Order: sequence, then C-alpha cells, then structure tokens
Amino acid sequence: MINPECERTKPIAISEDFIIALKQTFSGSKAEKLPDKSHYPLYIGEDLLTQMKILDNQIIWGRRGTGKTHLLKAFNQYINEDKNNNSLSYYISCDTIRYETPISLEFNSDIDKMKYCAKNTFKCFMTDLLDQMMSSYEGILRTKQIYLKKNASQRKQMLKRADDVLLKLDENIAIGIPRLVESIIVGQETTAQQKSRNKGLEVSSSFSEKKLDVRSVLSFISKRTNDRKTETLKTNKSVCEFNIYKLQQMLSELLRALEVDVLYICIDELWLIDDKASLSYQPLFLDYLRQACFGIPNISVKIASIRETTKLNSKNTAQKCYGLQPGQDIVELAHLDSMKYTKAELVKRFMKILEARINYFSEERRKLGKEVEYGAQYIIDTLFGNERYFTKLIHLAHGIPRNILYFMRSCLAKISYDLSKYYLHIYLLTDTVISNYQEEKRANMPMNEQSVYMVINSYLEKNQGCFFMISTEQVKRYKTEINNLLYTSIIYRIPSDLTPNSIMDLYKAYYIDSGKYFSLIKEKMPEKYNAILNEFELSIPLDLKDNAGKYVVNLEDIPSNFIECVNCSYSFSSQHPVYVKYKCCVNCGFDMNKISQERFRTQ
Repeated sequence: MINPECERTKPIAISEDFIIALKQTFSGSKAEKLPDKSHYPLYIGEDLLTQMKILDNQIIWGRRGTGKTHLLKAFNQYINEDKNNNSLSYYISCDTIRYETPISLEFNSDIDKMKYCAKNTFKCFMTDLLDQMMSSYEGILRTKQIYLKKNASQRKQMLKRADDVLLKLDENIAIGIPRLVESIIVGQETTAQQKSRNKGLEVSSSFSEKKLDVRSVLSFISKRTNDRKTETLKTNKSVCEFNIYKLQQMLSELLRALEVDVLYICIDELWLIDDKASLSYQPLFLDYLRQACFGIPNISVKIASIRETTKLNSKNTAQKCYGLQPGQDIVELAHLDSMKYTKAELVKRFMKILEARINYFSEERRKLGKEVEYGAQYIIDTLFGNERYFTKLIHLAHGIPRNILYFMRSCLAKISYDLSKYYLHIYLLTDTVISNYQEEKRANMPMNEQSVYMVINSYLEKNQGCFFMISTEQVKRYKTEINNLLYTSIIYRIPSDLTPNSIMDLYKAYYIDSGKYFSLIKEKMPEKYNAILNEFELSIPLDLKDNAGKYVVNLEDIPSNFIECVNCSYSFSSQHPVYVKYKCCVNCGFDMNKISQERFRTQ
C-alpha cells in the first residue's frame, strides 16, 4: 500500500517520452547492462579519463557500485574511438577469468599450489586479451591516423606482421616455447666372448694395527673373460614451456608491428581473480602481470578493485616478496567514494548522472537533436517534488550510484511509474531501503559472520546511531568476517582520512546499512522514527575526537572459537569452511598441520 504522503496535492502532466527514458535509465543500473558505445557518453568524470591517459600503471579503489566498471569501460571506449591518438585499449573483467585446478592434481605444499594456479590463471588472462586483440585490433586501427596514412601495401604488411606475432604469442601461452634439452643415454654393447688362459699370481694381503703383517696367498689361476664395449650416446630433444621472458619480448614486438603509441590494459574486479579458490594467489598472479607487462614502456595497466578484498603483494619474508608495490609498480588514481564530497557537491554530482542518462535514453531528443532536454530542475520536481528528498535518497543509498538508481527503480515500480499522481516521498524511499535490507541483504549475509554482526547490532541498539568504530587490531583479527559484511553491504567502510588524525591509525570507522538502521529504529523506537528520519545524514560525529571511546564496538567478547595463525597473525573462526576442509590459514594459506597445536592460541 502506498503511503498517502506520496500523493501529489495537484496532478501534473508527464510526457510518455520521459517515462520511457526513465525505464531505460533504471534498467541499466549496472555498467555491464548499459548499451554498447554508451559508457563514454554517459560518464561524467572527464577529469579522471584525462588522468588515465598517462603511462603510469594505476589502480582505482571503490566499493561495489561506485562506478569502477563504468570508468574503465568509458576509458576503453574513449581511447579506441579517438582518431587522433595511436593507442589501443582492452577491457578484461576478472569475473570471467578463472582456472579450476584439476581434482587429480596433488601438490607438495600450499605455495606450489598457489604458483600453479596463479600461472595458469595468468595464461587464461593473456588468452582472453589475445582473443580480443585478434578479433578487433584491425577494426580499431582502421579509424586511427597512423593506419589511414599508409597505402594499401603498407597496411597489408602491417597487419601481416601483427598477425604473425599474435599467433606466436598465442602459441607461447597455449603450448609453450620449445627449449632444447640434451639427454645422455648410456648403452653397453657386448662383443663375442673370448677364451683365455691367463697365467699369473693372485695376491691377497692384510695388515694389522700393531705390527706390519703381510700374508700373501699365491695361486696359479686360469679363467674365462668377457670383453665388453661401452658407448655413450647423446641425443637432443625439445621441451615446450611457458616462458614469461619470451612473452614480454613478443608483446614488445607486437606493439612495434602495430605501431601503436600505448597499449592500455584495463583490468576490472581484480578481487574476483581467486574468490572461488581455497587459497588466495592474487599477489602471485600480479607478479606474473608485472614481469610480463610492467617492464614494457608503452604498456599501461589500469586496475579496479575493492580495497578490503584485494591483496596486492605478499611480504612474509624478504626472500618471498612478490606482487605489486604501491607507489612503485602502481599508483592510486582515485578512490571512488562520495563520502569525501560536501552535500552540495553530492547533489550536483548525482544530478549530472540522472541528467546524462535520462537525456541519453530520450527518444524525442535523439530524433530532434538537442532541442529537447530534460534539465535538473524538471527532473527534481517531477521525481522528488523538491531537492531535499533527493538529498535524503543520496544518504540512504550511502552515496553509491548503483544503489541510488536501484532504489529509484524500486520506488517507481511501487507507484507504477505514475508520476502524474505520485512522487518519491521520503517515506517511500525509506520503506524501500528497509525492505531491501530485510529481504535481500540480511538473507544473503554469511552465517559464520553472525557473531560479529550480533555484537555490532547490540551496540546499535544501545547507542541508537549508525556510526561505529572497531580497533585496527580487531579489524585485522576478524578480517574475513568484517570483509564479508562489507561485501554484502551490511556495513560500509569510511575512508580513514575522513577521521581525526588522533584516531586514524587506532580505529577503522563504519556506517551500518541505512535499511538496517531504520528497521531497528522503527522497531525499537517508533515514537522517534520521524524525527530521526528527517535529521538523518551520513556524517562524522562532531564529538568523535573528544569522545572516541563512545563509538567503539568491542569484538573481544564474541562467544566463538577463533584461531590465530602464527605465520600472519590473522584470527579466524575454527568453523570457517576453508579451515575445516584444508586445515590452513584462510588469509595466507599457511598449513596448520606443520606446527604443533600449542603454537596457536584459542580465544
């Protein structure tokens, strides 16, 4: 039932074109669902696209739904469609790149297994890249000036050279590079037996320690002997192996053949590269990537991932340091987190997103050019009635573009897109985020995170706020459980640089999901619900610096059995499915059976 507050006091006229544009806008809330060639026109962060053109290898951080995929796809389209540059760009999502270890394979150690999986996953990654290049590089080059300036014969030679290198690259990855191996075979050939009568003395001698005592036995011998001839045979054979050094050489050769200035490789969702594996091998995979691509001056790698679930390197010991070093191998381009924006900046930013999408999908605008345009004020008045409710939606959605589009679609579906009679009132928006939490997020929360969740829940009930902090030491200890709550959007991490310096290194700050927060307020304090709703705004508490302890959630008293790994000091539940099955650390893969149980402490 629709709350009467959502009804307009006076019905308004809405064009059919606007409704159609809205439906298309919200059907593509995920960047993967947007039409081909629409990512660049719909992207509003032109400054980031310009910054990405430099040759530095860059990483983009951001929570799910903050626009990482849209940014990479917009950049990919921006580079490939620009006729004035001589560069190519390719987009690869790690969601589609996985290598399943054959069940029959056994490994001597976890590190051997991780190396095997990392190498084969990297080969899958390179195969995906080469497949894309083989099918599209000629079409992209046909629009570039460097190709158009050549005559027919030169173009043919250029494409022939590129095809030859691509085939060699594919062969290196699929089969391997032949390596000569010298094998030595020793064989004995027996000649005819010869009879002989060898006459002579056979002498047997012995010595004692106290005195020299030589005993000699003299005998006349006659025996039959066999003469044997021994030959050493040498043969050469080749073994095919995947060669990372040759791969780098061939990539350089390919770029020379294509005559491109820069090859951009856009890697999305890095954290998914090993999410189904029992052991994490992200650093090993990235080490292969570094060896193959980072040493080539005109290859630039752009990576997008979630910070909390990404491990760029492994530094257990100086001898076992592999992966990427931030600030050296790769630099941070941006953190796509809108919490850093002011209220006015937030409204402006998200209104630009709505404007761009609604006008892009307007049939009338496409037919008549730019004569028809739905402006910001028209969109605000038609959808929300006033800017205040649009601002509330941004906070309820935790400043995540995908959430905003998703909640708007849900609200419009509830009123059957009848904007002539209804508008997106604050009550409709709040009911939508509450139902989203109760029906989707809460149901998808992993059960082994219940203990951490319940402690946070008890704190919220007691303090009636949506902001809380956890000590950095406990965040490290309960990393898997907290990351799973972040992954399911039960909680949201606040960037450390938004908190006071005095607590930045001691605590990590979070917001609870707004749907969870208001469902709790509605149940426990219904008389305060409207007042809290009208005042609701995601912000750092003003008294945080002076009263930090007031906002701390203590996880020490969790009534659950946790194990601490002596290799990486990470704590996890003894019921964690990876530990139960493999008896290894769920963070670093350390084999728990290698050391005595006394070296772990149970909490």
